[in-house]
Amino acid sequence: RGQIFTFFQPMWRHQFGYDGRMRLLGADKRDRSELSFILSLEKKWLDDRLTTTATVLYDPNEGSWIFQDTVKWIFSNYLSAQIRYTGFSGSSHDLVGMYDEWDNLGFEIKYAF
Repeated sequence: RGQIFTFFQPMWRHQFGYDGRMRLLGADKRDRSELSFILSLEKKWLDDRLTTTATVLYDPNEGSWIFQDTVKWIFSNYLSAQIRYTGFSGSSHDLVGMYDEWDNLGFEIKYAF
């Protein structure tokens, strides 16, 4: 009770045949490596029935960010529901920045048996 779960992860990604002009992969393109960082904070409330999570992914190579906030409610051992918001921020020339105008809101209901 009352604990906050913190998660930090550096992520190294290597793409073979990357084309920076088109954001495509192909045999005549060059390889690309990049380092990203993920930070996540999770807190449980109300006898672990309610969980709130905030996650940030940062790509220092392109200066882009992905934000994700989640609220999850556990109804029983078998049924849970969650709402997830995902926001994007970056320049129009990077992979994340092209989604800058379109944030996502997701609703999920999970039944496990």
